[in-house]
Parts: sequence; C-alpha cells; structure tokens
Amino acid sequence: MVATQIMQKVQLVESELTALEASDILKSLIHESINFNKKRRLKLLIGNENCDTSELSNNIQDLSYERRSAKEIITEARRAGLKVTVKAHLEISIEH
Repeated sequence: MVATQIMQKVQLVESELTALEASDILKSLIHESINFNKKRRLKLLIGNENCDTSELSNNIQDLSYERRSAKEIITEARRAGLKVTVKAHLEISIEH
C-alpha cells in the first residue's frame, strides 16, 4: 500500500479578474503544462522510439480540450462584460 503525505500547498491564484487577465493566466498555466508533457514524451521517445507514451499523449489531448473550454468561458464573460474568478493551487506530496 502506498501512503501519501502532503508536504505543501501553494495557492497560485485566487482572484476575481477581467476576462483578459483570466485569459492570460489560464493560457500560461495550460501552455506550460502541455509543454511539460510534450518534453517528457519526447525524452521517452529519444530513449526508445517504441515506448508507450499514450498516457502523456492523453494528458496533452485533455489539456488542449481544457484550453478550448476555458477560451469559450472567457469569450462568453468578455461579451457579457463579466468578471471571472480563477482559483488554482498546487499540492506537493511524497509517496511512501
């Protein structure tokens, strides 16, 4: 059995923002996550071109979908002149 101990929580964002501000933050966070997964996938493929990278590819695909969904929400908020609340945090843990 794997026991997980949460070591730290970091609040990245918790703000009411304009649509443009929310768009900038969300684009940056999602873009960095996609690039991180792409780099991990590439490193695996460099070591072994036949290795299974489907999990990373799925992560990239899921993040791309979330990016499109976020863009739609931001566009709707901008059209309506509404503010957007963004909450994002990291949770760092160690598995024993």
